[in-house]
Amino acid sequence: MHPETSDASVPDLILDGRPFTRAEGRDHALDAKQIRRLLRIGLLRSVVRGVYVDALVEDSLPLRAAAIAKVAPPDAVACRRTAAWLLGIDTLALSEHADTPKADFVRQTKARAVKISRANGHSQTLFPGDVIDWYGLQITSPMATAVHLARHLRRPFALSALDAMARAGLITRVEVQDAIRRYPHHPGIVQARELAALIDPAAESPGESWLRLRMIDAGFPAPVPQIEITDGVNGYRIDLGFLDSIPGTADRHLGLEYDSDKWHGTPEKQREDSVRRTRLGRLGWDILPVGRWQVWGEDTALEDSVGKILGLVPRSRRW
Repeated sequence: MHPETSDASVPDLILDGRPFTRAEGRDHALDAKQIRRLLRIGLLRSVVRGVYVDALVEDSLPLRAAAIAKVAPPDAVACRRTAAWLLGIDTLALSEHADTPKADFVRQTKARAVKISRANGHSQTLFPGDVIDWYGLQITSPMATAVHLARHLRRPFALSALDAMARAGLITRVEVQDAIRRYPHHPGIVQARELAALIDPAAESPGESWLRLRMIDAGFPAPVPQIEITDGVNGYRIDLGFLDSIPGTADRHLGLEYDSDKWHGTPEKQREDSVRRTRLGRLGWDILPVGRWQVWGEDTALEDSVGKILGLVPRSRRW
């Protein structure tokens, strides 16, 4: 597998590039020890818990569906985070990127929740039209998926998932609000109503959604995502901005930018950010960079700093 190649050859793919379980691996003389070794040296990757594929195979929605089908009970429907993932939406919590989560399933009937070691079984209401065929797999529809994510995920991850689904054109705010009315007394419906009203397809990353929710939960006006600024020559976009002028100024505004570790962690990128924010300052925008630790930590310094600039007293943190 993966032999040295020449211009005239192509490396063989493990199990021809098909996703497979450990049991299927054994059928092809690939035992658990060999799978662990191939994972460790980067020749295999885990698609979903208990399902693997050659590392050279590109990620795709059909591949994801084929992988989930390997662990899906015949009478179950992929739902919640798994359904979102199959639709191309990442809903993982920060810590879960280090591990492959279990798949989420619900039964179409009123039978007991799915029980399988490699999956999370759920009991939830499925209305007519809530189940669709997706690359040969039964999954909850985008709208049903959005409603159940809004009900059951932690607030920040629920909102970032809803924003991403709206940005992808899978849902709209009004549609989700209408759909939520079908669940008047279901668990989590109060949170779902609150978050549905905040859906904004302009948010371009989970970090922006989390930061926006942090500001809203602090009692500040909802900052506007992706504000476009130009100096007549160059164009700029600010992750989040408050459109009202900063109190005590003629026409200065506060902008917030979520500096992720991945995209803003290098010295070169930090220098670029500094130059860009200096230019935005000349255009009337005071930019406050915000790191992940400020959004997720227990320290209230972020809310205190923003509140001081806006002349507002922040509410206590909700998450």
